[in-house]
Amino acid sequence: VRASGTKYMYYGDEDMFPDEIVDLYKNSSLNHTLIESISQLIAGEGLYSDDENFDYSAYTSNLDEDLEEIFTSAAKQLKLHAYCYIEVIKRAKKKTILNVIPAQYVRNGTHKMLEKPSKFWVNNNPDQGRSYDAEIPAFDGRRNHSMLYIKRPDTTTRSYSSPDYLGAVNDIQMDYKAGRHKLNSIENGFMPSVIMTMEE
Repeated sequence: VRASGTKYMYYGDEDMFPDEIVDLYKNSSLNHTLIESISQLIAGEGLYSDDENFDYSAYTSNLDEDLEEIFTSAAKQLKLHAYCYIEVIKRAKKKTILNVIPAQYVRNGTHKMLEKPSKFWVNNNPDQGRSYDAEIPAFDGRRNHSMLYIKRPDTTTRSYSSPDYLGAVNDIQMDYKAGRHKLNSIENGFMPSVIMTMEE
């Protein structure tokens, strides 16, 4: 959904759906374990190229990751959100930088129905608020700085994809809220929240 007059596509109520997905991942131990294990299955045994001259060492990230680590990070984003963003920075005679940017910090630029986004907006300072002010054009193989957008096919949404566990979101919320309630009870020594006294 796109709010009128904005430069990017909103996702969810008040544009908070990607953040809500991350909260479920952090707070539900069951959901966290499933995301981790399934993303490892997606990554498999790593990357392989039929091109014998392919140089795996020609790529890195700002975190000094190798190509397989970058691929693993992208696989986790694909499982968690059903789409992922990879910032591509080409440098002359140096390694190409591939940064997997968490989906909650990126929004697709506004675009027409059935068209792909031509630009993306990034929040480079999430600690200072929700300001998507850094513009990056879509990857086309020619630009020195661009954003590669990979998404799972989805007929229910216009710009973003929905995670395949969307129907279980309410159950995941119940899982971590029930766990938090039990933990609070233990920490309080199972003391009742209300004590009623009755006078004779």
